[in-house]
Amino acid sequence: MPEETDMVKEIFNLYLSGKTVRQIKTHLENSHILSPSKKTVWADSTIRKILKCEKYNGDVMLHKMYTDSYLTGKRAVNYGQKARYYVSNNHISIISPDIFQRGQDEIFCRAQVVIDEQGKQLNTGNRYSGKYLLGNFLKCGNCGTSYYRRTERGKIVWRCGARLDKGRNACQHSVTLCEERIQEILAEAVCGGVYNEKVIREKVQRIDVYESQIIICFLEKGEYRICELN
Repeated sequence: MPEETDMVKEIFNLYLSGKTVRQIKTHLENSHILSPSKKTVWADSTIRKILKCEKYNGDVMLHKMYTDSYLTGKRAVNYGQKARYYVSNNHISIISPDIFQRGQDEIFCRAQVVIDEQGKQLNTGNRYSGKYLLGNFLKCGNCGTSYYRRTERGKIVWRCGARLDKGRNACQHSVTLCEERIQEILAEAVCGGVYNEKVIREKVQRIDVYESQIIICFLEKGEYRICELN
């Protein structure tokens, strides 16, 4: 619909102009622009979902919902109980791939802001902070939190930070990654066959982790690759 198209474009334009989600919320409400659920009051989470929603880029994530019981027909959110698949160029986009990717880049950059002890906002100024390179790239596809490296039962794995810090209910269906497996995938998809951290630094923007696949987003605008975990 024209109203939805204008609303989505307005949100992306405001965000890329430097506005915060709260400032966008105020603008939309003062401009009497209704939310997708036709409400006059916008939730911050709704704006964040729009900024991250792949459908506005012409793509789609399949199987976000599934039938929990065929007897009752009850539907449930698919957090990983069933396979999900990312399909590109599924339909006509509302915004251009360049604008969408710029939005994702801006979300990533703002996530690098750190709050010091006095409450002052600081930017790390370094995309590659921390001891382990993968910690700068792996993001949970369910909640957006970074992944953290752990040793469990003698194996090195990566797990969603929200689940580690706040417990299973914080991100109940996030997947645990074996470091050896993720390195194998990156070697093939990014490095030409041999895992090389220098090549990854030069090419990769972030890696979104879903239940059955990862999406490698490259620094080159609009470029990404979907890789199955199994």
